[in-house]
Amino acid sequence: MRITINLATRPYQDVRAFALRWGLGLLLLALVTGVLVYRAIEGWRSTRDIAAVISADEAQASKLRQDIAQGNTELNRPANREIRMQSAFLNTLIARKAFSWTEAFSTLEKIMPPRLHVVSMQPELDPENRLTLKMRVAGDSRDSFLTLLRRMENTPEFLDPQPESEAPGKNGQEEFQLSTFYAPQLPSAPPANTSGAENQPPQPSLPASSTASAARGRRPGGE
Repeated sequence: MRITINLATRPYQDVRAFALRWGLGLLLLALVTGVLVYRAIEGWRSTRDIAAVISADEAQASKLRQDIAQGNTELNRPANREIRMQSAFLNTLIARKAFSWTEAFSTLEKIMPPRLHVVSMQPELDPENRLTLKMRVAGDSRDSFLTLLRRMENTPEFLDPQPESEAPGKNGQEEFQLSTFYAPQLPSAPPANTSGAENQPPQPSLPASSTASAARGRRPGGE
């Protein structure tokens, strides 16, 4: 067994290597601290901006709630209650009059899967005065109903179709009920005539003999 004994009064120490290792460690620690401080400052700035936006939105929402409350208070007065009921009734009539059964069934006919048919359809207004269709369809399989839902999602007239219930129907069929917002497409306006010649009535054409006679009558000498 070999034992090393240092008999020097001042043992040798590698101070340079020690300082180099600690210097690199301190530099790395300073870099990590700087990155963390930078991210903390950026997070604080971002949080401050988000808090300012939230505060502004809450103030705007509070003002809107106050306006709604004041409007409801005004409408609930006995003098205005009858006008409010008449307005709601007229809005309902206008929405129902705007609903076209022919157009709705024509659109459904284009997207209705085979072996699936409409049993009933009821238009009504929701609390936000949006036209809602309550439909009940019947078919042999649930896959046909899911196909109808997917096609309605890709049809601009039907917005947000949602299944509501499923129950056994007649003759071994399944009946499905769904609801969807209905927004019929407005007809496009015919193009305006920009040429003035198109607005003029057509000129009658003369026979060839009359044209030749008129040309001879315009010759000099009166032939």
